[in-house]
Amino acid sequence: MFARVWTVALVAAAAAVALAGPPSTLPPPAPPPIPEPLAPTPPPKDAPPPEPVVLERFTVPKGGDAFLVPVTMAGKQRLFLLDTGCSHTVVDSALLAGPALDVVAGNTPDGAVEGRVFAPPKASVGELGFEGVGAVIGFDLRPMREALGHPIDGLLGMDFLGRRVVRADFDRGEVLFLSAAGPGCGDPIPMRSRRGEVPKVRGTVAGAGEVEFDLDTGFGAVHGASLDPATFEALRRADALRVIGVHHSRSAAGDTARPLGRAAKLTVGPATFPDPVFDVSRRPLLGINFLARFVVTFDFPANALYLKAGAGAAGPAKWNRSGVRLLLRGGAAVLQAVSPDGPGAKAGVAAGDVLVSAGGAKAGAAGLYQFREALAAPGKLTVVVRRGDADHTLTLDNGP
Repeated sequence: MFARVWTVALVAAAAAVALAGPPSTLPPPAPPPIPEPLAPTPPPKDAPPPEPVVLERFTVPKGGDAFLVPVTMAGKQRLFLLDTGCSHTVVDSALLAGPALDVVAGNTPDGAVEGRVFAPPKASVGELGFEGVGAVIGFDLRPMREALGHPIDGLLGMDFLGRRVVRADFDRGEVLFLSAAGPGCGDPIPMRSRRGEVPKVRGTVAGAGEVEFDLDTGFGAVHGASLDPATFEALRRADALRVIGVHHSRSAAGDTARPLGRAAKLTVGPATFPDPVFDVSRRPLLGINFLARFVVTFDFPANALYLKAGAGAAGPAKWNRSGVRLLLRGGAAVLQAVSPDGPGAKAGVAAGDVLVSAGGAKAGAAGLYQFREALAAPGKLTVVVRRGDADHTLTLDNGP
């Protein structure tokens, strides 16, 4: 007997699912994980790093939007979220045929959920097969599609990613699967990474000391980082973190509103960030909007993370200042939640309004990501909302 754990991030301001259960009916386990110590594996002394071979290259949205790659299943191309916060690959349950091998319970940041275990479908990521994926979790991904605003049909988890080298260039809008990290990607930062587990990296938060963060490309909140409740509260009590707002989140278990706080400094490897913004989660997280500041290389086999400064490396911290949350429903950007004391409510925004435009970004062309970027901008923000058959122009004061 052995136990297997799935940790599935379903966010866009989003959602994480941890699934575990007795595997009496599961396929055989993957090969044993890399043994401790989990530290970057250096090349032989004086040996130049090998030039990487590009095994696959995909175009992805630029900036900090969802990290999407095409997966071919049954001859049809579908969009999967490349999700380092997901320990095992997830497929929308509507696409899986046949009986489930098992039913497993799991936890999200907001409560318990249930998933079903299936044999992996015949699938490929470009020319890369599904090697390492011994089973998939069937889950209803409709809440995730609403939260992200993209037609997601699955999540590529660490059972697939853990044996690979992956580079994301958010400025160029591309993701590469490589044979090796190669030269020119920066100095290696130790990363604790086992196949089938969420990778972790150590950072330092001013006032809290060293914190171990999950690296979670599925965590799509604009502010890009979370702290566990104990660390968040300790910083607040020590006046090392100031609560600045509310983060509305949707997870597989439901909707929540969690505090947002601003600390003095975050350091990860050679990179230092003044005034980082965190929400509260069960575990500390660094998400896609933190990673989007860099050309980031995950060398999972060597337990090394590389962060090479990108165009946004020195940019200010961002967070949703508006106090509203967006979901995509029926092709419309619906304002699903409104904080009573936030700028949105003060300007007259109401839950159920449809966002037509925000700061010049329009529905359809903008998508939820550009709307979220607009709602994170400081200062006055002009929005147009549709309520019933009438459009209303409102001005939010998002503060300095």
